[in-house]
Amino acid sequence: MLKPAITLIAGGTGSAKLLRGFGNQVRKDLNVIVNVGDNFTFYGLRVCPDVDIAMYALAKIQNTRRGWGIHADKFDFMDQLARYGEEAWFRLGDRDLAATVLRTLWLNSGMSLTQVTQRFCNALGIRHRLLPACDDALETWVQTDRGDVHLQEFWVGRGGNDRVLGISYHGLEDANPGEGVLDALSTSRAIIICPANPVSSIGPILAVRETRMALQESKAVRIAVSPIIGAAPISGPAAAFMKASGQEISVLGVARAYQDFLDYLVIDTSDKNKVDDIRELGITPLVRNIKMNTSADEAAMAFYLLRQIRSR
Repeated sequence: MLKPAITLIAGGTGSAKLLRGFGNQVRKDLNVIVNVGDNFTFYGLRVCPDVDIAMYALAKIQNTRRGWGIHADKFDFMDQLARYGEEAWFRLGDRDLAATVLRTLWLNSGMSLTQVTQRFCNALGIRHRLLPACDDALETWVQTDRGDVHLQEFWVGRGGNDRVLGISYHGLEDANPGEGVLDALSTSRAIIICPANPVSSIGPILAVRETRMALQESKAVRIAVSPIIGAAPISGPAAAFMKASGQEISVLGVARAYQDFLDYLVIDTSDKNKVDDIRELGITPLVRNIKMNTSADEAAMAFYLLRQIRSR
């Protein structure tokens, strides 16, 4: 069994900001359960965007300006693909490509995604446990007015310009929690939902029945940081996805999405008028500035959350 720890549930570039903050605050006993819904196959290679974002953030080699990829990476491989007239819309950096090639080889040899990820983390000197939400294939697909497409093609390939009609998680019926996920949730003293798209970044994780049940049954302090300020997401396609999923685009929509297990929701000071409504859902609101525009902001948010955990 794991020692009592803090577990972060993460996905995407918004979560990476908080991961960087926690990575600088917590030396050990930190678990990160990361979204796999963005995973897809590109030119025969298994790409795991959110896993890699989290991995590079914790390894302190992330390109923080873009929010993805490796700092100072080059794109000679992708540029050469484009020169040959092939699709190059998903920009894999040359150093990033190394992990993608090795991941594909190791998965094909019979290793699980968790085992592959741990091998990378060991090589990169990451002290924390990075846990893919599933070892099984679980992908987020978007129903649009131009047909059904994988999330990456919708957002990166098409620029998110299609009208969103719905969201589905392909492979969900056969998906199980990844290695170590349930142990991390059951033994943690605190669980934090990072600021991330509740439909496409956190949604696939919570859609796995055993994982959601573990959150519901957990005795840990369960806190989420809102990815929404006012009526708009801080970044990404959360508004279109929440609307298509019948969720209100507000901190109340976020609260309702996590209502069955959440204890506390951190919201921005500009949303303090929603405090009473959130309390009526059985969730305690915590009000502060939630924008993380600098590394100092990231560290301050992590420190604030650690303080909240220690006081409860």
